[in-house]
Amino acid sequence: MNTILYRDKVLIRTLSSPIYQNENRADLLKFLISIDYLSDFDIKALNCMICITLPNGQEGKVGFLDFEDALYHDKYLLSYIPITKAFTKLPGTIYVKLVFSYEDSNNLFHYLPTNNISLTVIESSETDDFIDPDENTNPFAEITQKIQSLEKSKISSIDIDGHTVHFYADSEKTTLIGTVALPEDVVWTTMEVT
Repeated sequence: MNTILYRDKVLIRTLSSPIYQNENRADLLKFLISIDYLSDFDIKALNCMICITLPNGQEGKVGFLDFEDALYHDKYLLSYIPITKAFTKLPGTIYVKLVFSYEDSNNLFHYLPTNNISLTVIESSETDDFIDPDENTNPFAEITQKIQSLEKSKISSIDIDGHTVHFYADSEKTTLIGTVALPEDVVWTTMEVT
């Protein structure tokens, strides 16, 4: 988990873990917002916009933080957002900025922007290219389904021919049960137990 603390009008990264390219909902960004430094703001009417600039500098994502109802340790607003492919599709540095705002009783808007804080998205290896970038689908569903149906057929041995895995019912490899295609740009071999 990556924790970002807002204190003294500054965002500070207090806890970090690696973020990988194409990571999708495997981790969270945790925001702790000290209410001590928002004393001029009406906390109940407070909005907090999050702005994330992607590594190419050409794309950005905007949203609003939803804070937990109870204060964290009686002095912090707490919010979590999942790290999704919207942020991790490109390797490099992403920049996170918050903008606090509220409208007072005189219909005047009050704004308080923060500094940018940087997070690094670590580039994935080329073996990850076969993963479907659509976050609404499971890229392994088809392969998993094939393997599960083959497991029910009592696989005795496998053989790899280039990027195709052949499953056999016997150790002599004479009764072919089925095949699964793997990405072509990787050299695949069987794991030998030593």
